[in-house]
Amino acid sequence: AVPPVATPAKPGPLPDRSIVGERWRLVFQRAPQVKTDPGAVYLRSRGIPLEVVQTCGARYLAAWPHWEVEPSGNWVLRATSRRVVFPVLDLAGQLTAIQGRVIASAEYGPKVLTRGDLSAGVFQTSRDALAGSFVVIVEAPIDALSLAAAGMQAVALCGTTLPSWLPPALAFRRIALAFDADSAGDAA
Repeated sequence: AVPPVATPAKPGPLPDRSIVGERWRLVFQRAPQVKTDPGAVYLRSRGIPLEVVQTCGARYLAAWPHWEVEPSGNWVLRATSRRVVFPVLDLAGQLTAIQGRVIASAEYGPKVLTRGDLSAGVFQTSRDALAGSFVVIVEAPIDALSLAAAGMQAVALCGTTLPSWLPPALAFRRIALAFDADSAGDAA
């Protein structure tokens, strides 16, 4: 008998979204809060004191995994990168996404990576950042933390899209928009 010819397998579908969603949550929950690690050193180099970082709940992840599909269809861990990870919360304070920012230019992957439903929440420099009569809205968590270091609470959209709950939640308050000076920021 002639043995069957093996054909390379096509890449399988991505795992169920709910399972993937739980993985990023677990990764975030298990990561230590920024303290005296390379994440703290990076943020301090940006002028952001440790107490400001700890107020927002940022974490340090020493090995953010970068998985890729090989031509054979197998998933392989291509590399990891060190990142400061910022929580994205909904109006009730529930974690909806995380955004990781590399702490050095030599790290693998793009400068910013997001997991979860970014459109459902915002990054807040403190639990009461949305409660004041004056709210500053920026694009990036690092921008919000820079304002918090100067004594001004802020929220970051992690982009330029507002979650649907944000405008009603901020009704009748003074708002300052501080988006990036680029085409996306200007359009927002």
